[in-house]
Amino acid sequence: MSFLDFPSEILTLILLPLDLRSLISCISISRRIKAVIDGSALLQYRLASQVACVDYIPPENTHTASADRTSALNSLQDGLAQLLPSSTHTIQMDVPPSRRSSVIILAGGILALTEPTRTALRSINLASLETHPPTWERLELTEYIYELASLPEEDLLILVTSTLNPDNFVVIPGSDLVYNLRFYQLSTLSPHDGAPKHTINLPIIYGGSYYFDVDCCETKVSVAAAKRYSDDPHNHLWVYDWKTGRLHMDIFGDTAYSAYMLPAHILLLPQSTQGALELWAIQDSPNYQSGPELFLLLPTLERAPGFQYLFDKVEYTPKGHCPTNRGSQRFHSSYDESVLAFDLTCGDVEGGTMCLKWLVVISRKALLQLLSLSENPGAKLTWDQWIPFTSRWLLTDGVNYTWPTNICGQRIVFVTHEGSILLLDFNQHRCGKNLRIQAGDEEEPIDDEDLRRDPCIKDEPEMFGESAHRRLEYVVKTFLAPTDWRGVMLDEDWIVGFKDTRNADGRFTFEVWRFG
Repeated sequence: MSFLDFPSEILTLILLPLDLRSLISCISISRRIKAVIDGSALLQYRLASQVACVDYIPPENTHTASADRTSALNSLQDGLAQLLPSSTHTIQMDVPPSRRSSVIILAGGILALTEPTRTALRSINLASLETHPPTWERLELTEYIYELASLPEEDLLILVTSTLNPDNFVVIPGSDLVYNLRFYQLSTLSPHDGAPKHTINLPIIYGGSYYFDVDCCETKVSVAAAKRYSDDPHNHLWVYDWKTGRLHMDIFGDTAYSAYMLPAHILLLPQSTQGALELWAIQDSPNYQSGPELFLLLPTLERAPGFQYLFDKVEYTPKGHCPTNRGSQRFHSSYDESVLAFDLTCGDVEGGTMCLKWLVVISRKALLQLLSLSENPGAKLTWDQWIPFTSRWLLTDGVNYTWPTNICGQRIVFVTHEGSILLLDFNQHRCGKNLRIQAGDEEEPIDDEDLRRDPCIKDEPEMFGESAHRRLEYVVKTFLAPTDWRGVMLDEDWIVGFKDTRNADGRFTFEVWRFG
């Protein structure tokens, strides 16, 4: 009996675990397999989810038929591709956030932000807007909130807090200043049942005001602390298991750390002083003295001697949904397939002169592949050995950074100074260059309009050569209707725009778009 003589139901189960390339190869070599795949709603959903770079969730875990999920996924993708929302909502705030000091996150269908006093936090479930007027949940603390982060699939909200007012830069020696790491439920703002009952005290040994960067993945949370306005910086980076409170890594130095998790056991640390990106393996013991597994060197700035690279992280929207949003967050982007990004400024630190500013977008999977190919710990790759295969460097002089912007999966969204909304999509399948959806079909030509580059998003070929960093392609979509948005954030199903018209009418408004 031949493999191809198996019943269609059996062939479907055999083919289901295959990745996208393997499924398409099977379609190409066998009419029988092609007929099975074309006729199976389950395999069509598997194909659609891989093309969209979203995590495959078995239909039995969603109580939704495969054909219906495929239709919903295609509707969501089409809406984002055309920037045509299926519904819109407006939220006005009675206590507007502060442009200078408020911390805002959008994850798992929940928007959360600190109030101007920084001692209180508000959150709203965007799915509730479909049936109810806007209702904010509120958490009030006796400490100031310095930073927020979230892990929606664990319903986790992480806060860095302290009794020190963030606007106070001088601390009396001998004071009992403490910075704390606190854990709450993202959906309810109540203490998280899966985290330690006690807060984690961040062991900062030098007084003063710090700013923080927090990232989390699975059971790990990284916390970077950099001292504000100091000629003698004392910067820290810790990695904890947030479920047990166990410390896994403790790094101390003069570098202003900002960590990306790739995934939970690997950290990417940009190094301004060395002009490099460092990949670190997270160790089981914080006392284990280790160093970077791999150095990714940045280009030497020969045309700008004395200048340095300055990094500024672009926040990533964590994948997943809160338990209360299961009917709302239908899909979540693949973490492994996602991109990460940072703003990179070439500047004269001592002279205060800024030269150029880029948005650097890097494939998370490509970075991990580079690490797996590295034979010697501490190896160094020159920029021409890694940049062409992993990244895209874009000049962003026309992008408005007054309010936050962020990444969700493989999409990045901006507001230009002219008020246009730009969405950059780095999914290589949508660029039309790697794979066909149906084997045997002719590849559709790429519409030049889809690949046009907006004047405010430009490549920088002079530094790298004309083709040195062309590997990470993207499609740009522009919403050209006039808006008065000052900033924009992106989630799996939602785009939230910030309308700050307080100078004109005293209002601050969130415009919420839902897709699919």
